[in-house]
Amino acid sequence: MNTQKTSFLVVLLATLFLLTACSDSDNDSVTKIESDLIEKLGTLSVEDTVKKIESIIDANEDLGIFTIINHQVAAQKVGLEMSEEQVIIFGNPKLGTNIMNIDQRTGLDLPLKILVFKADNNQTKIVYRDPAIWKNGFDLGDTPLVETMANALNAITTGAQE
Repeated sequence: MNTQKTSFLVVLLATLFLLTACSDSDNDSVTKIESDLIEKLGTLSVEDTVKKIESIIDANEDLGIFTIINHQVAAQKVGLEMSEEQVIIFGNPKLGTNIMNIDQRTGLDLPLKILVFKADNNQTKIVYRDPAIWKNGFDLGDTPLVETMANALNAITTGAQE
C-alpha cells in the first residue's frame, strides 16, 4: 500500500474514532464526544437556537458576542451548498484576559465558540469544546477560571436546548 493511501486510512480511522460518541447516562440529549467536544440536541431550529444563545449571552453584562459566522451563507457566496451551520464567538474579556495572562497559548481557544448546526437527521446540534481539557494542554495551574468557563458554556448551551 502506498504512503498516500496509508495516510488516508490513518486519517479516516482517526476521524471515525473521534466521531464515535459515548452517551451521557444522565441526559440522552448530551453527548460527550471522545475528544474534547460536548454535543447537545436542540429542540429549536438553528436560527432560533442561535437567537436564544444570543439572548442568554446578552442577558449577562460580563459577556459579549464578538461575531456570529454563518457558514451556510459564506458557502452560498462562493456557489456551494451546505446545511445550516453557525458559530457564535463570544466571551468575557476580563476572565479571558486573566486566563491568557496565565498561559498565552489559551488565546488559540479564546474567545469561546459555540457551533449550532442542522445534522443530517434534521436535528439541531449545539457543540462546544470543553475547557476542562485545557488543563492537559496549557500550563494553567490550579486556577478555577477554566471551571468557570466550562460552567458558563454548559449553562448557555443547556438554556438554548429548549
